[in-house]
Amino acid sequence: MLTEVSNPENCCEYCCCDDNVNDDGDESHSWEVVTCCVFGVFLLCELERGLKLDYSMDTRASLTTRGNNNPQQTATPENAQYLPDDLILLILSWLSPFPVLQYSSLSSSLHSRIKSHSFATLNLSRAIPRIERGKTDSNVPRFYDRFFFTASPAYQNAYCDSHLQPLKKIQWLDFKVSRPIPNAISCLVGLETLCLNRCGLIGCIPDSIGELKALKCLDLRWNLLEGSIPARIGEMEELRELWLLQNRLTGVIPREIGMLKRLRVLALGHNLLEGEIPEEFSELDGLVHFSVEVIHSVEKYHQEC
Repeated sequence: MLTEVSNPENCCEYCCCDDNVNDDGDESHSWEVVTCCVFGVFLLCELERGLKLDYSMDTRASLTTRGNNNPQQTATPENAQYLPDDLILLILSWLSPFPVLQYSSLSSSLHSRIKSHSFATLNLSRAIPRIERGKTDSNVPRFYDRFFFTASPAYQNAYCDSHLQPLKKIQWLDFKVSRPIPNAISCLVGLETLCLNRCGLIGCIPDSIGELKALKCLDLRWNLLEGSIPARIGEMEELRELWLLQNRLTGVIPREIGMLKRLRVLALGHNLLEGEIPEEFSELDGLVHFSVEVIHSVEKYHQEC
């Protein structure tokens, strides 16, 4: 098992290390981390110079070696020695996830392992600090929160599990990500407020959002969301506020929304919805704000109290 080093200033700029104190109370450097830093710097320097290393069995990078009889010779594929994938993964697990994903093209085996959930969890646990203990609200997104939208599905799931799971409120306003809502959002089963207002969200609202059974407020207004409104929103029995106005949503309004007896705000206006207003909406007695527009219908509702 790798441990951490006691002096982060001595590590390379890509490595995220913390303090480590042994049982005797003396600070010590883990030789494994130092080795990772040394090899990491070498690997990054070679990549930055444009040297594309291929660690597959068929294609080998030529290495320069020194021998007794020949001061300098080029190693052939038969006698060259190469860093094994396990060592490369060990090095990469300490680096920031942003460059790590770029190195998945080194070989097909690394590609699959770097994008696996197990490696993503290990990499995130070492490279990205977790939220403060006891903190349940996130009103200002951190730098790495953008990674939740831009990373591969394995990293998105791992990020939810390890860095967003304790949160009950996510309110990220004007967080310009211009990406779809990840399916991994379903991992946040304890979330009560999800506000992604003016974030440039694109694509469809994932069906997996229906897994957020504890959610009380869903605010996705002023984005570029398309497709239909998921019927599974009707499974979110605790929902009080549903803000979906000012998007590009199409299709009919799900009648399942009429099952949300605790709903107080239902804002679906300024979309491209069509069809009729579901009869089930007449049973939403607790509404204090109701706005919806539909195409190909003479009905246009807007009510405020």
